[in-house]
Amino acid sequence: MIGLFSLVPLGVCLAELLLQVSAVADDPTAGGAIALVKKVHQGRLAITALRKQDGKAFDTFGREIASRLEAKVAGVRRRCEEQNVDTALLRSAVTEVEILLAKVVADDDAVVTAVREPDRFEEVLRQRARSRRQNVEEAAEPFFDELVTAVAEEFTRLAPVSPSFSRGALKSLLDKVEKILHLLESNGIKTVPPHSYHIRFGSRPMEAIGFISRREQEALLDAVFGRAEPRTMLVGMHGSGKSQLSTVIAARCEAEGWPIVAWINAESRETTLEGFSELGRSIGVDVSDERTPERLARRCLDALASADGTNRLIILDNVENPDGLRGFIPRGEGLRVLATTTRRADWGQARWTQIPVEVFEREQSIGILLGRTNQADRETADVIAELLGDLPVAVSQAAAMIKYTRCSLADYLEQLREYSLKDSVRRLDGDEYPKAVGAALQLAFQKALEQIGRQSRHQEMIAGHYLRVLSLLAASGVPTHWLEAAEKESFDAREAVSALAGFSICQFSEDGSKTMLHRLQGRVIRESRENDPEERERAEKEAVGLLESVDITRVRSSESDNRRREALDLADQLRAAAEQKYSRNLFADPRIGNVLASALWYTTEFGAPQAALSLSDAVEHLGEVLGPDHPSTLASRNNLAGAHESAGHLDQAIALYEQNLTD
Repeated sequence: MIGLFSLVPLGVCLAELLLQVSAVADDPTAGGAIALVKKVHQGRLAITALRKQDGKAFDTFGREIASRLEAKVAGVRRRCEEQNVDTALLRSAVTEVEILLAKVVADDDAVVTAVREPDRFEEVLRQRARSRRQNVEEAAEPFFDELVTAVAEEFTRLAPVSPSFSRGALKSLLDKVEKILHLLESNGIKTVPPHSYHIRFGSRPMEAIGFISRREQEALLDAVFGRAEPRTMLVGMHGSGKSQLSTVIAARCEAEGWPIVAWINAESRETTLEGFSELGRSIGVDVSDERTPERLARRCLDALASADGTNRLIILDNVENPDGLRGFIPRGEGLRVLATTTRRADWGQARWTQIPVEVFEREQSIGILLGRTNQADRETADVIAELLGDLPVAVSQAAAMIKYTRCSLADYLEQLREYSLKDSVRRLDGDEYPKAVGAALQLAFQKALEQIGRQSRHQEMIAGHYLRVLSLLAASGVPTHWLEAAEKESFDAREAVSALAGFSICQFSEDGSKTMLHRLQGRVIRESRENDPEERERAEKEAVGLLESVDITRVRSSESDNRRREALDLADQLRAAAEQKYSRNLFADPRIGNVLASALWYTTEFGAPQAALSLSDAVEHLGEVLGPDHPSTLASRNNLAGAHESAGHLDQAIALYEQNLTD
């Protein structure tokens, strides 16, 4: 949602074009132009028929695309707002782009061009945009132009016929509207075969706007693309930018068309095993019999090792314990594994190429502080950079805060110095940042809330709620649609999270499916309420409330993949809550027991007992907190036994069933 209007209709329109292109992309030259136009017409009729049968499928597809369009134009939207451009003018610009794209979708020549010459699509779109642009007021023209660019980029990103086909994997979106493909094929239209798609797995962070090239980047590019090192480890303290460097590598691999680019959360052995299990499912590994996490992960690794020697990338993010990777490091000709960690172990002994990730160079810090704030006080910028130790996450947040609060560098420096040192975040292993970093991150999120509150008190309340919840749930991120669904006012919800992203407080995954806090920022937020028991209790209740609000039955039964993803996401959150010391207290809330029992049942029911088995520690911890004979403990243990039974662990299943019967 942007202002008082939605980009979902625009996303749905682009979805229709992508499906038309996909439907005839198997051989765009066969039969000549007349035959191709006929196939376009057939596809159009099939899609129209399906929209009458099940319009929600298109809405799902459209929302996926719309969320990315919104993220792409957020910057120019905010600039227009800062210049007091009327919201009605921006709404008018969106309407003109919708009309433009609708005309393209209905135009045979335009669709044929999109199929035969996908690299010309942006050119065609811009040519046709000229007439629509004349209907846009001058103040809103930059927004119109940015939206046209965003639509063109999304086509290039998602259309399998495009030479730059890369991010987002159209297949994952098409899976959500499987009926469309079946209906197309029933009309005699052959769709693009599954093997022609690229596998894009996991939720990697979105590449930061204005990403600054780092001195480590040259060594990293050489390791991955030059020397083709099979194992590369980025080592650096929290906030140094390891994940962003990895995101840049992943984006380039996708742009070059590497068949597999996967992002796996490797902060524990359980998350690593489940990641490989689900990756195996994505690449077509047989999961009909072997359902234990270890065996499924091993089968995935075997498939990767035996595949043709093509370039592939696996990123293992946030490795907390090197032993967690033991026996589960992918190998294969052409396969590169890139990992990130704060642990400065001797990775060389394990045959990893180790690349230390340091802080920004001073000139980079100064450049960010001056460039993003449009100020010229170089001396003050130098002092701020010194206080923040040139830590990328702190420098970026400082620049964002100065920009959006419209204060001077000198004013910010004074605020930073006035902040009590007791507000600084405590260091963890691998961290060497100055104490002022904690104060800067705390100052950033508090000022962000104040600034949001000046625009809307309701949005400030929502933003505060988001920060409390995100700081307690999985550090790898929370499904964005959960956050939005929890708020009755979707406009305020989107505006609140957009503002937090503008302040660099939170960020989105590349596919828009997850909203996440930087781990260091999350720790600052948690520690800010350490001496406030009421605030801690409030945050915990809100986090449990969000998990309790996830209703898998709300997802249409026909959308089995969506239901399965919802169950897996819920299991991820519960496993993280049990593993993260700061969130284990969530299990003191009796409501979490029902959520846990539900997650165990659904993950097993949807053929993912490995996800259910990863919740064994959560079940054990629930029993310790609520008691072994609490109804929620009994229900969760019973469903865990069912998962063991489904996975073929009959001894473990029988033991749990017997224990439950006794209790």
